[in-house]
Amino acid sequence: MIQDFLLHNIYNSRNISNRIDKEMRTTKTWRNIFVMCAALLSLASCSSDDEEVRQEYQPAHRSAIFNGVKLVLTDEDGNNLGGQTEMFSTLRIYGNLSKQYVLPERLTQDGITYIKFNADLPDERYINYNKDKHFGTGTSTMTITVDGKTAHLTFAFETIDNSNREQIYGGNAIHIKGAKLGNKAIANEENGDMVVVLIVDEDRLSLSDEVPIPEKPQQPA
Repeated sequence: MIQDFLLHNIYNSRNISNRIDKEMRTTKTWRNIFVMCAALLSLASCSSDDEEVRQEYQPAHRSAIFNGVKLVLTDEDGNNLGGQTEMFSTLRIYGNLSKQYVLPERLTQDGITYIKFNADLPDERYINYNKDKHFGTGTSTMTITVDGKTAHLTFAFETIDNSNREQIYGGNAIHIKGAKLGNKAIANEENGDMVVVLIVDEDRLSLSDEVPIPEKPQQPA
């Protein structure tokens, strides 16, 4: 009787010990899983942060920057619409690289109303240089919305580095060489700000290569 009792207790003790050992192994397994998950989440977070840093916009700054744009809005007959307050109030200009809206201003020169703004500079990482990096080209796109119509206007830039050459200007510069909308492209005919004429049609914005026409002065009543 006593022997059976002792054997029963020993058997129970072994069962309890086995259960405790099994629970400890299970707890340890889950602990390892949690540690691995935390490590993976940490790596994913770091990877995401690194990707964000890699994708951050790096404008191609130079000692001389010429990225000014003088926009002219016209109707199909060539009438300047930039002076109309209602039309101007619908204008939105967004830099696709900077991911920021720009604040345009109106100015009148030689009887023409312009809408002045600065285009985004190209991203330095995507400038296409020649072999000695003396010359490079790049682009940036500005999204222009007016009167409910949208156009994605792409500007072509040229960068020149004279810092290591015996030239009269020295230093380095970047400037707009032209603009393109759809299949139509125009060249920058000015040394400074580029003049861009957009025609506001009934259903779209289109690029014009016409020279803007000075507005006729209003006759006194």
